[in-house]
Amino acid sequence: MDWSKKIILLVEDDEKQAEIIIEMVENAGNYKVVWAKDGYEGLAQVKKHSSFLGFSGNKLSCILLDIRMPNMDGIEFLKRLRKREKRRLFERYLPVIFLTAYQEKEYYQAALCEYACDYLTKPIEQEKLAIVLKKVLEDCDYFSAFELNRNKMESKIDEYYAAEDAKRAVEDES
Repeated sequence: MDWSKKIILLVEDDEKQAEIIIEMVENAGNYKVVWAKDGYEGLAQVKKHSSFLGFSGNKLSCILLDIRMPNMDGIEFLKRLRKREKRRLFERYLPVIFLTAYQEKEYYQAALCEYACDYLTKPIEQEKLAIVLKKVLEDCDYFSAFELNRNKMESKIDEYYAAEDAKRAVEDES
């Protein structure tokens, strides 16, 4: 393995999607992708790439996380990851970027609650992926990236509430 590359964990259940995303990530910069097929395998990869007792953090730089997966969805994976990180004194929180084909406010709210730092909607665009990875991994630290995207995610949630309110108003008039 090329140790000069940043290691990104991709947790994605669809093999074809995973192949496309892996190629896009590796073309986006000096990154190497480790693929996990579901949340359980993803947590095993996090553990595998952790240093002894967490004293020097972990070797992963970022996680790209599909939201809807069998066995353990992305929200549950992220909850378990954050719980693990809280227990490990010297391990930094890993930046997590959600991948979703669905535009549902519950996912954005859950992402905010569990400190996801960004999200990308599928189908993922190469240029947007490269920008997000650069922003999260090179231009700022994890918490800065999270704060930069908090407003974007909150406005997305507000848009959903407004759309639901408008829909209810139309239904009430009928």
